[in-house]
Amino acid sequence: DGIGVLNFSNRFDSVWGLPGRLGVGLNLKYIKRSQIKDDRVSFFQLEDFETPPLQSGLGYGADLGFLYQPNERWNVGLVSQDFLGTKLEFDAIAAEQGFTAKDAHDSTIKPRWNAGFAWTPSHMANRLALAMDFKDMLNSESKFLFGDGFLPDTTWTHVYMGLEYRWWFLRLRTG
Repeated sequence: DGIGVLNFSNRFDSVWGLPGRLGVGLNLKYIKRSQIKDDRVSFFQLEDFETPPLQSGLGYGADLGFLYQPNERWNVGLVSQDFLGTKLEFDAIAAEQGFTAKDAHDSTIKPRWNAGFAWTPSHMANRLALAMDFKDMLNSESKFLFGDGFLPDTTWTHVYMGLEYRWWFLRLRTG
């Protein structure tokens, strides 16, 4: 993948009368993706294997993010990667070097919604930070909520937790 990115961001100190600050960020992306795909390669061809031709695709996409800081101890974030999906259009390629031709086709990078929070306890003198993220929450194949119950079996594959302890000049992290 080759990606050109144009970034925009701003922090608002007061939004709708809420305490704290709100940061908003937007990435506009131009993506060039190249792929090699040949489904029918025989085991006997591997000793004389030639590299299949690259098929290139182009597309535009966007990422959108919010960071709310109600006070200096809490951070709450929401991110949409490939907001609304990113469509890639792949060119057709001709048959060459014994490899089959590939038709032009479209592909989509599905949007991923992530949320998380971080907390720094006041009694730890800003030495400890605890964090929890919820990744790809709207995945239709691996449910985060409301699958075969309120919390389906796949919920915990979306949850990431960690902590950082600041000691002297070191940052000790686990997760």
